[in-house]
Amino acid sequence: MKKLIILTALLLLQKASFGQDSEKIDTIFRLNKEIITCKVVSITEKEVIYSFQGETLTNTLSKNQIKEIHFSSGRIQKISEIIDIKGEDDWGKVQITNIESDISGLVKKGDVSGRANSFGGFSTEDAMKRKAEMKIKKQAAALGAHIVFIKSYQSNQNTEISSARASISGIAFGYK
Repeated sequence: MKKLIILTALLLLQKASFGQDSEKIDTIFRLNKEIITCKVVSITEKEVIYSFQGETLTNTLSKNQIKEIHFSSGRIQKISEIIDIKGEDDWGKVQITNIESDISGLVKKGDVSGRANSFGGFSTEDAMKRKAEMKIKKQAAALGAHIVFIKSYQSNQNTEISSARASISGIAFGYK
């Protein structure tokens, strides 16, 4: 009788542990090199919704923070490419946005601003805007940021005195 009880207990333990092992696990690889093991519940246009093993609570992560997802089926879905900024020389890689969801989950690196003026020349308002953008991109790259969220933008062109100017301010963000 004792052997039957022990055998039954062992079979129940084995069945319980088998049930836990059979839960499919996905892996999210973030751009900041963090790895999350979980169950991906759904993917929307802007975010990935997932839950941790053994939990029903769902978590949300912006796609801007995710490099790729390895699903338990073996399929790999690439989400975003990392923008590697090593210094000011990488300023051309820095992106500019005015969409808040583009910076969701990123780390603030600092404020940036740029101004450009032209008097009595042939420069246009658009040319001054490009110069101001180049200045904020260089500042952001120096901070190690890959994206700038624009807070304000002002520009004007005065044809009477052949002048143009642009002023842009924003916040630089990075992965970590």
